[in-house]
Amino acid sequence: MKQRVLDLQKTLEFNDLSLTQSRNEEFRRLPPEVNVSLPVFSPQKINTKQLNQLFGSLSELSMKTKHGYTMETPEAVSSPPVKPLLNEPELITTITTKHDDIAVTKSGDLIYTDYKRGSVNKVRKRQIVELIRLQGWKPSNVYSTFAGDLLIIMDSDDGEQSKLARYTGQIERETFQFVNTVKPLYSSGYFTKYISENRNLDICVADFLAKAVVVVNQAGNLRFRYTGHSSTTKTFFEPVGVTTDSQSQILTSDCFNSCIHIFDQDGQFLSYIENCELFRPWGLCVNTKDHLFVAESDSKKVKQIKYM
Repeated sequence: MKQRVLDLQKTLEFNDLSLTQSRNEEFRRLPPEVNVSLPVFSPQKINTKQLNQLFGSLSELSMKTKHGYTMETPEAVSSPPVKPLLNEPELITTITTKHDDIAVTKSGDLIYTDYKRGSVNKVRKRQIVELIRLQGWKPSNVYSTFAGDLLIIMDSDDGEQSKLARYTGQIERETFQFVNTVKPLYSSGYFTKYISENRNLDICVADFLAKAVVVVNQAGNLRFRYTGHSSTTKTFFEPVGVTTDSQSQILTSDCFNSCIHIFDQDGQFLSYIENCELFRPWGLCVNTKDHLFVAESDSKKVKQIKYM
């Protein structure tokens, strides 16, 4: 290649075309053809006993069938089948009790609030552990979320303010108290607010004195206030207990009208539960079968109701 460059430079320098030589014939000749034979693998018979001695072996897969159980799916992720509301809800069970208003975490720990001490406590294996001690605030109601956090409704010591706080362990992550930093989200007053979390992670608070169910999103922004339905004419709508079901429907107990309101996740009224021998319904919860449990304030009974 170097020699060829020198020859070309010399041709340009002396302007003598005779110095050039045609290389056409040379370039027409292709390089020699190379035939490659790929190697052939000759396998040997595998000695399984020798392999077992070197690496060990696995036992055969054993499968057993277990009947009579259901698999639980994450509440905030799965999409359950649509269940229509029953025209006539059915009373299934009545349980006589004397206690209400507690929360249970996913790990099975019992959580309760001590209003006088200003603490939130955990019960596990008969041992009471103080999780949170508040300063200047008193906790009234507590709820364990899908993510394992605690939502706590609390009132100021002077009873003039109320707020909702989210705790991860003993750490307060955020508080929800105002709409646009000015108007209070919740009414002030003791023991008048009950809380639940919907499948879309909205937070639902039944605010008795405000006569509304206040629903905020996960960030604490107000989505809507449910203030009852016009067909309730006996007395004012004053909600107490609140819960949600697999359809993201919200249920709240209208204690003094002795009925339960059902509305969707956007605040649209759907139906009432107003028979089933209900009298002064208060605390509410829904199990994995979408059966509603209602704690009555006066009779000290818990009633199980099928409404879907």
